Amino acid sequence: EVHRGARMENRERRPGALRFGRGIAAAELATCTRRLAMLLRARLPLVRAIETLARQERNQRLQMVLGDLGERIRGGGSLSDGLRRHPAVFDQLFVSMVRAGEAGGMLDVVLERVALAQERAVRLRGRLRAAMAYPLVVLTVAAGIVGALLVFVVPKFEQIFAGLLKGQALPELTRIVLAAAGVVRDHAGMLGGLGVLLVMGLVAGARTNRGAGWLDRGRLALPVFGDLAVKAAVARFARTCGTLLGGGVPILSALAVARETCGNRHLAAALVVVQEKAKAGEG
Repeated sequence: EVHRGARMENRERRPGALRFGRGIAAAELATCTRRLAMLLRARLPLVRAIETLARQERNQRLQMVLGDLGERIRGGGSLSDGLRRHPAVFDQLFVSMVRAGEAGGMLDVVLERVALAQERAVRLRGRLRAAMAYPLVVLTVAAGIVGALLVFVVPKFEQIFAGLLKGQALPELTRIVLAAAGVVRDHAGMLGGLGVLLVMGLVAGARTNRGAGWLDRGRLALPVFGDLAVKAAVARFARTCGTLLGGGVPILSALAVARETCGNRHLAAALVVVQEKAKAGEG
């Protein structure tokens, strides 16, 4: 069991790990957080509350995380220190809010606010997926139709035009379409391979700081999707910052955490300027 916990912790500390951990959904974490807040509000000791949740939890990964938190707190550590050991499960917002709640003696209230913020994030993510599903489906269907026309329909028109024109030159636009159809028909495998390599390159680039910055900037420039990305990032920043300020976190610390959780590195770089100006004004 000890080795199993160590392997789990190493995976959670790995760069690029999922925020809520592999096998732990955001909704499950929000429910667990709300239940912990209810137990603390019922005057149950923190260690006993966490152990109770661990015994009742059906998700084995979350159960192991809760068990580790209980051991850390029973050994004299704080809840926020235990949360920091699992960065793939508890993000910076969660840890900062819990630390502020521990300092202010209102951990149950802070956990309730964190659960509410997580539930709102789940609803917002669902709305964004629903909003992006329709244009993605339309683009996919349109690409499939265009590909089918180029491969199966356009070559037949080429034979018809050759018979009608009897050696005369085709219009330039028609020649371009026929040439594109020929490329797609004759090199479909190579084009598919290049598409796969392009996707793999984008995924690999997204794991680097510079590549992720370029992708985030390009995402904001996309028609339709760019506007959705901006609104989602701004909503995430405002929600995170408001939650932190409501939990008693200082403004500069709240800006730093909200900047890291806005979900877009290009906008996060712009928020650095805001943070510096706020720091200068406070100074």
